[in-house]
Amino acid sequence: MKWLYLIRSSIEGRFGLLLKYLLLAGVGLILIVIRQFIPTDKPMAFLLWNLFLALIPLAFSSVLLKAQSERLPLYSQLIIGFGWLVFFPNAPYMLTDYIHLTYGDQTYFWLDVLTLSYFAFIALATAVISLMDIEAWLKAHFSNGLVKMAVFVLCLLSGIGIYLGRDLRFNSWDVIMKPKELLHYSLSRMSDPMSDIYTWAAASIISLLLFGLYLVWPRSK
Repeated sequence: MKWLYLIRSSIEGRFGLLLKYLLLAGVGLILIVIRQFIPTDKPMAFLLWNLFLALIPLAFSSVLLKAQSERLPLYSQLIIGFGWLVFFPNAPYMLTDYIHLTYGDQTYFWLDVLTLSYFAFIALATAVISLMDIEAWLKAHFSNGLVKMAVFVLCLLSGIGIYLGRDLRFNSWDVIMKPKELLHYSLSRMSDPMSDIYTWAAASIISLLLFGLYLVWPRSK
């Protein structure tokens, strides 16, 4: 019952933000529906699923802050934090969906750019807001300097997660479902990053972009 209370309280505390996301998702759905009536080989309906995955870390970070305010045991907060870490790469991951611009019919190229950019913007903003939540949680335990370092490391870890998802096609839940396989491929690819230099480079750039946005994101006074 305590967990249900945390989830309900988190939703109530961010009801305004939830409504904004529902509105944005509705517009995104309209974009996808329009594409179904256009003679293109890229319907891009997968973006709706990717957006759903991108919103999960924000849900975790919201519950984590509520758990902190309710003074839940630290181990409970760490479990929530682990869930956030596992799903967090899904948010910045959507920036890699631009790769779909290189596939198939190019007739509606600018509509493709608009569609991908719309979803990528929502996902990236979600990632930064979620990072700000984690920053707030960390500040209750560490100094500002250590918090900045921790967030930077988290951004780098998200880059690794992006690589595992885009290049090796692992999902967040594979941490539980396929831990040995995930660890094996992660270590083997990390020991030879030059074998996938372009994917690593893209993931690293996204990590740095994410950290840069985190640094300049407006803080509430």
